[in-house]
Amino acid sequence: MTSVSIPATKNKVVVNESGGAASVSVPVTKNTVVVDESGDVTSVSIPVTENKVVVDESNEVASVSITTNTVAVVTVKIAGINGVDELYELDDVQVADEVEGDVLCWDDAQQRWENRAPANASAARSATIAEPVSGDSFTLFKTTRETTLTDVTALVSGGSVTYEIRYAADRTATGTLAIVTDTVTNTTNGDVATVQNQPVPTGSWVWLDITTVTGTVNEFNVSVAF
Repeated sequence: MTSVSIPATKNKVVVNESGGAASVSVPVTKNTVVVDESGDVTSVSIPVTENKVVVDESNEVASVSITTNTVAVVTVKIAGINGVDELYELDDVQVADEVEGDVLCWDDAQQRWENRAPANASAARSATIAEPVSGDSFTLFKTTRETTLTDVTALVSGGSVTYEIRYAADRTATGTLAIVTDTVTNTTNGDVATVQNQPVPTGSWVWLDITTVTGTVNEFNVSVAF
């Protein structure tokens, strides 16, 4: 069997141990497809709202596509007692603009699961350098997901500092400039740099390079928000 099509509402297809479906298509609302442990499904396509696909623990689905609406039922596997995995269904899942590293969180007001960045994923990173000198280089963080820097602000206590924020997967590389090279003399509210070359890819190191120090600078601080 190369294709299974369910053209009407609330039907159910079970592909048993002898089936080998290359494609399962559920073109209408609120159908259920169950693939048992011996099935081999390479693609599952769900083009409309609130359909349901359950794949048990021994199956391997290469692709699940929800092409018309992002409301779906997600089945997750959780390790159970004595090493036995158990499947749990999460109803009313809304996924939008997802990126690698997102987690599912319950939105009580909307009464649904939604994808969000992990806790503290957008917290600002800050570095303070006492008595900086030209050539100083400090690692700030490594991205775990595609990240867009939204604000880079620096402050000095005396003198001036010219600095750059760079990123690359290899910390020893020259890296890509994440801001226009900025010279800071502000000692009160900080100087806001111009951000460029965004977003920063997943798995990139982000660091601070100090290129020039003029006068006596007791302390230099830079804060990076994203």
